[in-house]
Amino acid sequence: MKNEDILGNLDQIPILYEGITIQPFDKLSYLVVNNKDGHYLKVSKLVADALLLSDGTRSLKQIHNELGESISFGELANIFSKELPKFGILESTTQDTKINPRFSHIKLKITLIPIGIVDKISRLFCILFHPAFMIFSSLAFVFLFGFLLFMNFQFINTPNTEPAYRSHWWIWIVLSFLVGLFHEFGHSSALVNFGGKPRQIGFGLYLIFPMFFSTVTDAWRFKKKERLLINLGGVYFEMLVAMLGLIYFIIFHDLSVLIFCFFYLITILYNLNPFIRSDGYWILSDMTNTPNLTQLSNENLKLLFSKSICRFKLKNYLLALYALLSKTYIAFIILALFVNNYSQIILFFPNLVNGISTLRLRGIGFTDVQKAIPVILFYLLLINFISDKSKLLGARLASK
Repeated sequence: MKNEDILGNLDQIPILYEGITIQPFDKLSYLVVNNKDGHYLKVSKLVADALLLSDGTRSLKQIHNELGESISFGELANIFSKELPKFGILESTTQDTKINPRFSHIKLKITLIPIGIVDKISRLFCILFHPAFMIFSSLAFVFLFGFLLFMNFQFINTPNTEPAYRSHWWIWIVLSFLVGLFHEFGHSSALVNFGGKPRQIGFGLYLIFPMFFSTVTDAWRFKKKERLLINLGGVYFEMLVAMLGLIYFIIFHDLSVLIFCFFYLITILYNLNPFIRSDGYWILSDMTNTPNLTQLSNENLKLLFSKSICRFKLKNYLLALYALLSKTYIAFIILALFVNNYSQIILFFPNLVNGISTLRLRGIGFTDVQKAIPVILFYLLLINFISDKSKLLGARLASK
């Protein structure tokens, strides 16, 4: 930044937007929280101190004088003129970018249940987070599932199982929808249980898959243990549903219900996967005190190929390792999709052209959609993977 630009910026009088609060996160950092929409930004103590002084009565020069020699004129001007405007937290900025939305990876988002109703229902479920009940239900779930898995696993492959499952398909769709909502209430109820304020529950698309989401960004105000329980709340509620299903199976011997329970066991394991934007990702984010886990891990991976590696600490290496494992996982999924659907993938675009021309003649059926899903997912993941790799290669070339 040029000297005249620095001098001009230092006369600026920054003001925080109304509804912005700053609170401690850990020993070295703070959270800047937009209480209006629940978005947040993690900053250093120095930046937090500077923002706390941005009350409309001080210029940047006066703020710098109060901060002392811990930061230079140029660094402070750069933070207020280039870095903070990206997040739209200062009235003096014209940019409209929001602070770190937690669900930016979800597209076409719509609100299903507004804040007021979410808050009222969540308060009813708070009793499920009593420590004694949580311990009892968790042990009961493990015992029941282990026992039934050992005693009845052979029933899954009996000839009568598939017809029973298919005859109730519409019930499973409705139940899956309700359990999906119940999962999200697990997060919001845990948040309310600790004194937080839940926001709306919504619906959107992650890549090409429909999914629910609950906005619980207020969780960042709490300690690590409480944040972990909030993120585990959805899986915990799914476990309760599966446990009720197991009890139903024991009483009525409905094998389709047992399959439903096994399906949700797989769903629980899927949600705990740390390499996709699901509960496991946010749990790992909380365990490492890293709100922007994907962004920071990718940045550290890029730095491995730059001259900045000499400044790396253990956490930097672990973040880079996470980014590498995450990309390896995505590469494996891409490879698996190709191996199992290579003919449809290779002929996708010619078939797409032919399909569009014949669509009016025969319409589109469930089988067509079923075949198209893995192919579309393959190309979406491949495009994202190549994009990330090109950025990594660019960082490597820039370091030479």
